[in-house]
Amino acid sequence: ARTFSLRRRDSARDGSVILPAIEEAERFAFCMSNPPFFDLDRSASERRRPNRASDFGGSDAETACPGGERAFTARIFEDSLLLRDRVHWYTTMCGKKETVKHLRRALASREARVAAVR
Repeated sequence: ARTFSLRRRDSARDGSVILPAIEEAERFAFCMSNPPFFDLDRSASERRRPNRASDFGGSDAETACPGGERAFTARIFEDSLLLRDRVHWYTTMCGKKETVKHLRRALASREARVAAVR
């Protein structure tokens, strides 16, 4: 039977998200993320969702990062260019349409081979 292990790795100083977590000889079928939606530069009150029913009250570490969702997914995209032969599939949940538009433009500008962006 195949097994797996979990490792915690902090992001690199250069902002890399995936690179610090993958060791040299490792290969992965996929990378899945649920990025922090909010920008740490915004005040806590600005990071609250307008609809209290959808405000799950996560910590800053869970809900915010420098640059928010767009910057986080952009860093994963940049990492993916370096890991293209080591990670087969990337998927992320985007909460903002602007993030998806930004990713589409990034993919088009690099002429990336992509199966789907939905």
